[in-house]
Amino acid sequence: LFTLALLREGVGEASVGRVYAANTIGAIFGVFLAMHVLIPGAGLKLAMIVAAAADIALGLVLMRRAPATARSRPQYLGAFVTSAAAIALVLAFARFDPAVLTSGVYRTGIPHIAVPNESVVYYKDGKTASIGVVADKANGIMRIATNGKPDASLAVLGNGAQSPDESTMILAAVLPLALHKAPRDVANIGFGSGLTVHTLLGDSRLRSVDTIEIEPAMYEGAKAFGKRVERAYLDPRAHIHFEDAKAYFASHASKYDIIISEPSNPWVSGVASLFTREWYRFVPRHLNEGGLLVQWIQLYEINEELVGTIVNALNESFRDFRVFLANDSDLIIVARADGAVGALDERIFDQPGLRESLQRIGIPDLASLRQHAIGTRRTFAPLMAALSRRANSDFHPILTLEAPKARFGGLNARGIQTLPLADLPLLEGLGGLEPVGPSSQIEVTPFYLRTHRIADAALIAAALAEHGTDSALPIDASADVALLRAYGTDCRGYAHAATIDAIQRLSARTIPYLDPDELHGAWIERAWLRCKVDDADVAAMLDVVNALSRRDGHAVLVAATRLLEDAKGRLPHPATDYLLRAAMLG
Repeated sequence: LFTLALLREGVGEASVGRVYAANTIGAIFGVFLAMHVLIPGAGLKLAMIVAAAADIALGLVLMRRAPATARSRPQYLGAFVTSAAAIALVLAFARFDPAVLTSGVYRTGIPHIAVPNESVVYYKDGKTASIGVVADKANGIMRIATNGKPDASLAVLGNGAQSPDESTMILAAVLPLALHKAPRDVANIGFGSGLTVHTLLGDSRLRSVDTIEIEPAMYEGAKAFGKRVERAYLDPRAHIHFEDAKAYFASHASKYDIIISEPSNPWVSGVASLFTREWYRFVPRHLNEGGLLVQWIQLYEINEELVGTIVNALNESFRDFRVFLANDSDLIIVARADGAVGALDERIFDQPGLRESLQRIGIPDLASLRQHAIGTRRTFAPLMAALSRRANSDFHPILTLEAPKARFGGLNARGIQTLPLADLPLLEGLGGLEPVGPSSQIEVTPFYLRTHRIADAALIAAALAEHGTDSALPIDASADVALLRAYGTDCRGYAHAATIDAIQRLSARTIPYLDPDELHGAWIERAWLRCKVDDADVAAMLDVVNALSRRDGHAVLVAATRLLEDAKGRLPHPATDYLLRAAMLG
């Protein structure tokens, strides 16, 4: 408008340059004023009104100076009164309701502004984002949200409940502490609820924890979580730095034993730059010898191929890593650039602060912690390379462009999420992981389905070994258990296909979740089988299952291959599929 007016007045093209120069200076000043003064000091609503009022005031000044307006005083006064009335009406009646602003309706499509038990306990328009903390009085869970998107939730009541996010935040701290021999200095990227920092400081070996958080309002808002995160605020070893993570590391020469990266979902604007090959090349410069990088990757609102672009990028700069599922939806990678990542150290449970945090999420011992491991670099990197040939990069920003599409498509990386639920002992056979331990030590937790499968497997195995109670059996397994027990009394008169199917279904529900010792009586030295099996296919199927239970790969391969060749056309399709995959695993 300014350019058009000046050119109409015939002042020449030089005026265009002056207008653009003034606009550039004004933009710089305006951004600085808004980000550092208006939004933090007055809030988003008043900042927008001030900006609009400045535009209106400039228009009125120009209008007052125009020759036509100077001759028409009523026209100018009318514009002035109308503008003043508009500003007054907006000030009085435009409501920026914190409940609406923290509802995240843009993400879910469902308005959460009328949830009866929820209340906003903190809201602030920060320099880079609007931060809100919402409490649900019904279940005692409190969440902190960035621009309406929840980034962390905690159960703040002392009733033993937990939120789905707690296992991720606690394990992001505990896993590197259990894998590093002598951690002293830790850097944590992203404050969130503060629970990761609080958990880290439960380790007496640590000397300092530096948290890099871009938004001060996030740090202030998380105080609402109270005692659940108090060490993050009260422990003198905790230090907070309000900076962009890349800028912080570029301007500091500090080195750390552990760097934990907990960014928001990759579809959030600006976040994908913390998942690039350039970032992963840069991080090792700030790790001490034997130092570990912890990378959290959300497996929801994304697909397997995009997760592959992240792992492919990380794999280029790190010589070894271990992969864990914190719950059914969150992946945690612990990587080392200068050597092999060691085994989990049981002495982590000797730290009272860490032991308390782990027990809260149903991990009382090393066996329970090992259940969250799903692979190593040796097995996981080839899997990711098969899923994607690409690597996310600053120069090829795959995540920046494609993660929002995956989010709007409602996609999930189901193939990775369900690895611990495979019907064969894949993780044990291919993952290069240490033995887990007896299932009796595993506590069932609400947000990790594998723990439920382990409990069911133990009940089924006990029933087959005839030292369990049928009343405790999972409903969908009781018919198969009854069939095998009945078959085991005389080994005749039972449908061939039904017996094969029952063996296949029950073995799939027990063998991947239990140690060989726990499968005695069920599939090894079978207590339920008291007669000589005269059906060759059933006998061969039991040989395969026995070999799987003993983790004898060669025997599995031989027995499964022989049965597939000898029983063509006689086996039910599910059993054929199962045997083929068992042979491949063997």
